[in-house]
Amino acid sequence: MWQLKIGADTVPSDPSNAGGWLSTLNNHVGRQVWHFDPGLGSPEDLQQIQQARQRFSDHRFEKKHSADLLMRMQFAKENSSFVNLPQVKVKDKEDVTEEAVTRTLRRAINFYSTIQADDGHWPGDYGGPMFLIPGLVVTLSITGALNAVLSTEHQREICRYLYNHQNKDGGWGLHIEGPSTMFGSVLNYVTLRLLGEEAEDGQGAVDKARKWILDHGGAAAITSWGKMWLSVLGVYEWAGNNPLPPELWLLPYLLPCHPGRMWCHCRMVYLPMCYLYGKRFVGPITPIIRSLRKELYLVPYHEVDWNKARNQCAKEDLYYPHPLVQDILWASLHHVYEPLFMHWPAKRLREKALQSVMQHIHYEDENTRYICIGPVNKVLNMLCCWAEDPHSEAFKLHIPRIYDYLWIAEDGMKMQAVLLLSKLPSEIVGKSIDAQQLYNAVNVILSLQNTDGGFATYELTRSYRWLELMNPAETFGDIVIDYPIQATDGSWYGSWGVCFTYGGWFGIRGLVAAGRRYDNCASLRKACDFLLSKELAAGGWGESYLSCQNKVYTNIKDDRPHIVNTGWAMLSLIDAGQVRFAQMDSNSKLFTFDEVAKHNHEKDCWLIISGHVYDVTSYLPDHPGGGELLVLAVEKDATFDFKSVGHSETAQEMMKKYQIGKIDPLTLPTEQKHVETTPHKPTPSLLSFSPLHVLIPLLLLVLAFAFPYWKIKA
Repeated sequence: MWQLKIGADTVPSDPSNAGGWLSTLNNHVGRQVWHFDPGLGSPEDLQQIQQARQRFSDHRFEKKHSADLLMRMQFAKENSSFVNLPQVKVKDKEDVTEEAVTRTLRRAINFYSTIQADDGHWPGDYGGPMFLIPGLVVTLSITGALNAVLSTEHQREICRYLYNHQNKDGGWGLHIEGPSTMFGSVLNYVTLRLLGEEAEDGQGAVDKARKWILDHGGAAAITSWGKMWLSVLGVYEWAGNNPLPPELWLLPYLLPCHPGRMWCHCRMVYLPMCYLYGKRFVGPITPIIRSLRKELYLVPYHEVDWNKARNQCAKEDLYYPHPLVQDILWASLHHVYEPLFMHWPAKRLREKALQSVMQHIHYEDENTRYICIGPVNKVLNMLCCWAEDPHSEAFKLHIPRIYDYLWIAEDGMKMQAVLLLSKLPSEIVGKSIDAQQLYNAVNVILSLQNTDGGFATYELTRSYRWLELMNPAETFGDIVIDYPIQATDGSWYGSWGVCFTYGGWFGIRGLVAAGRRYDNCASLRKACDFLLSKELAAGGWGESYLSCQNKVYTNIKDDRPHIVNTGWAMLSLIDAGQVRFAQMDSNSKLFTFDEVAKHNHEKDCWLIISGHVYDVTSYLPDHPGGGELLVLAVEKDATFDFKSVGHSETAQEMMKKYQIGKIDPLTLPTEQKHVETTPHKPTPSLLSFSPLHVLIPLLLLVLAFAFPYWKIKA
């Protein structure tokens, strides 16, 4: 049975001193590692786990995300203080009382306290991408460490994960919710084969995957990242890759195209890729590699046109097509530059560049205790260390950190709110953070502010938007630099969550923290208007992952609300002081004055009365005094006009059916506010004289004399 170990318990205490390869500055606080113990668990526990697995498998196409049931089962036993408080349900039209809110919060806090690790952090899965496990398995297979690092149980669980997230058509997507892509399908097919699954598996899953690959053009149409992984494995030729010259790292840093100026994740992935490309590194050619060469292509392996394959990409993967300037650049580098640098004397410079790249890789490894910035460059760096020296200490130091990335079962996020610690009693949270440490933290944050006033995700933005033209990844867009600007519709694109509700929370929270308010900040008003416009008719928000892909806000299928998106949106509106306008029913939509003022004629007539907005267009023909009287009340706050007429209670009740929302009082022009004053008669003066004072009486006099004459003629 699997067991989650936390903190110092994750370090092996065996005589082989495996734990000696791990280093830490905090006694491994926050570390989480799954360990398999064959003697652990009662028959009832094992049956419960098996039932959970079977339920997920049975419903894997309807519910793609797991629920971390293995961790919850373990913590439920360890945290026996859990009290299952009754759930509070608030019916439609029912007031939300303070007691109901308090009980709900207690229930939530009680639940989260039971899934908290004993060192204080909340462990959880951060899965979803389908291209992470393949990189690990390919690296371990090349280095010969697969069976030493991943036990039989590890490999069985990886296969279970891949089969559970295989699409109905046989392929795999970029992530667990995505449609099948060549990138996901080829890499996961190769992973299953390296883990010992046969090409003819007897269940049809591997057969279906291979059929999908061949039906869509074969592995020659995989993306550039996929081409690189297949090349180091030996089932694709380096001649079919667009160049990644390591000499770029020798350029002066002042040049805007220096890799050090790229977004950190981008450069830390292309850093080891440059090394592997520059060396044209290929792992051992084993029988399984020879078999894969036959399984993945439409023509015999030796007949593949590798030059043509350089720019081939399946249409299912082509999210970011190469611009023409990039194709010209790659062709020039491939046909002219690379042949020179693969031979003496230019090869001497190539060797120097490779040494420089490895220095950067070792620095990244040592600086992060061999965890690295993320799982992609973690396994790439590990492979580079082995390619440099299979017996190196650097490679050995990488191995124990693999387990930091492995999670068994089902999904989560760890967040730490340090500033809140100072507001809680020390007997609950321990000693508060020293003030000087907080000052240092603030100084570091301020040093990372860009010249435009914004902040990037990790560090200063060091280059320019045009550098995106050099992005060679067909699957990922906007990865070379950060983009911190609010869109014209008031939204922010969230890169690490789904998506506009997530980004909006950070944008609004930041503006409020900087002292902005709804009444003095147009960006805040636009952001709130955007969120309120996306609220579903039944209340709540439900945003699909397609928002990330298409960069357009997209609801979840069938317009279903989602608790996470709703939580982010409500937090945003709470911070902005606008939560009261989140619609509880269909008549609570918030309008600005300018939005209402556009509806100002007999075919489209909206009125503002007592803070509410009414669409009275259909009522104009039935109004006793004529519809034109109502049209006279548009483009202003008509509350005073409405009350001065003294409508009956019946008429006021009838108006409810025309109510369509509320007016944002902060957007009302100040001159529209009615203040009763004593009538004032202006003093006549020559300056106030107008020719109309004479012309209008004369015109009326002419009409009076002309009327009898016109009547006689008629």
